[in-house]
Amino acid sequence: MAWAGLTTGNLDENRRRAISYYESALSINGKDYDAEEWAYTQGAIGQIWSHVKTGNISDNLRRAREAQELSLTVFTRAAEPLNWAATQNNLATLWTKEPNGDKGVNFSNALAGYSSALAVFTKEGDPYRWAWTHRAIAMAKVELPTGERRQNLLMAESEYAAAMSIFTKADYPTDWALTCTGLAKVYAALAQIPDQPRLDLLRKASALQRDALMIWTEAEFPLDHADAAKALHEYEAQLSGDAGSARQAGT
Repeated sequence: MAWAGLTTGNLDENRRRAISYYESALSINGKDYDAEEWAYTQGAIGQIWSHVKTGNISDNLRRAREAQELSLTVFTRAAEPLNWAATQNNLATLWTKEPNGDKGVNFSNALAGYSSALAVFTKEGDPYRWAWTHRAIAMAKVELPTGERRQNLLMAESEYAAAMSIFTKADYPTDWALTCTGLAKVYAALAQIPDQPRLDLLRKASALQRDALMIWTEAEFPLDHADAAKALHEYEAQLSGDAGSARQAGT
């Protein structure tokens, strides 16, 4: 739907107009007319609602989830495994964006959805989406407020490592950069936990952030470059401060 992708004018107005058109189409050609097209349309409505920034964000995301769940009444694992898995990922990502409710429950729902998708997206059969899903799990584990923090972060490290087995610098440079910066965040977070090798972890975080900046140049990716440069500055400031303290303690 052209309105959804239009980048001029009021973006949310365009998105809401696209949703209205899709819903009008569904009122004419319902699930009984063409179940697969109906399910794709529900999924599209869900994706658009997830990007609507005006109004109540939680309500927008609820509408997005409801539309994705409706698509699952057609895209079952048995009948449409790839569409089922993709929709599981879509739903999981929506849960990570939910600002209200219990954050632990929201992220547990997300992790359950991503894990379900991996029953279909295998490394051999669909390597890109397999790696994407592992990276998504890592990102969710970092944000998970329940469970033991160090264990969550170590699991995130393992998930990022899985993603990096596919997202190499040569094959997927921007995905590699995003994975580098995510793993850097894991090491920086581990460095804040007592009794961890703080200096080594901060050195790893800084090195990974510098790797990401090789891809996210200021000319090509100004926003990503700015975020990565800011994170690198923070890691190196902590590293410099800790190194200085260690030197003073040794004198």
